[in-house]
Amino acid sequence: MSNHTFKEWFLATRPWSFPASAMPVAVTMAYCFYLTSSGESAPVGPSQWAYSIVALISMILFQAVGNVWSDLRDFKRGVDTADSYGVKILTSGQFSTTEVRNLAIALFCITSSLGVLLAVCCGPVILALGIAGIALTVFYPFLKYNALGDVDIFLTYALLPTAGTSYLITGTFVPEAIAISVPVGLITVAILHANNTRDVATDRRAGIRTLAMIIGNRASRTVYVAEVVLPLAITGALILSGILPAVAAVACAAALLPTVRNIRMIAHATPDNLISIGNLDEHTAKLQLVFSLSLSAALTLYAILLSHTS
Repeated sequence: MSNHTFKEWFLATRPWSFPASAMPVAVTMAYCFYLTSSGESAPVGPSQWAYSIVALISMILFQAVGNVWSDLRDFKRGVDTADSYGVKILTSGQFSTTEVRNLAIALFCITSSLGVLLAVCCGPVILALGIAGIALTVFYPFLKYNALGDVDIFLTYALLPTAGTSYLITGTFVPEAIAISVPVGLITVAILHANNTRDVATDRRAGIRTLAMIIGNRASRTVYVAEVVLPLAITGALILSGILPAVAAVACAAALLPTVRNIRMIAHATPDNLISIGNLDEHTAKLQLVFSLSLSAALTLYAILLSHTS
């Protein structure tokens, strides 16, 4: 493992995708801060915020494990080949399967240690959520190969981290926070769906079945559009219902142009022109970052304003 630079190891984890795991935690932290500042939730101490920061770090490392594990399984299954899109650390021969396996094990040990720390400090609920997350990650390749990868991703990188973070901060599950995880999670699922829509040919050759393969190209493009447009509509509905304050509209405004750009990309992704979405998964991850960071910043700044005016 000493023949590679730190940068090479880091890039092997697909860091461009980390918003998928980091943003649900960040948005939940910001929303809980808003609830406490507005008086809708009881004040929390510094330790609870510290736990949520540990959870944020753990989730990013956890996704790195999932990325590396998925790449290893795809390579061994023959899904990823020299002519595939995306990460080529194995298909190019840059890394051996042993090196990638050892990287996954090392990252898993680190994130598991952080998870155990949180479980010891915060109780069995966090332990149960952690075990559920591990199970979903381990079985993700199998589920992805059988058209259930989208469901797995939504659970792993939307509902579970949101539920866990809200519990760490408040000591209970916050239904409103879980509702907010839906728009965030849909964009995360769109990252995977963009990838699968692009990779239909190589996935079919490898004998696996993704949702994009089952429903066909035209329907896949429609599903992608829904996955990036619905978050804006749902956020608007959450504002109108009073779950989110009006300042949350900043996230919709910030995400509008990237959303339109991505829709234009997928519109041209006919079966004979899939190269046009060669990096749509990365663009979707950037959309996730823009939307969720804007939402987190708006909620945090509004919460600070409320705390100074109360």
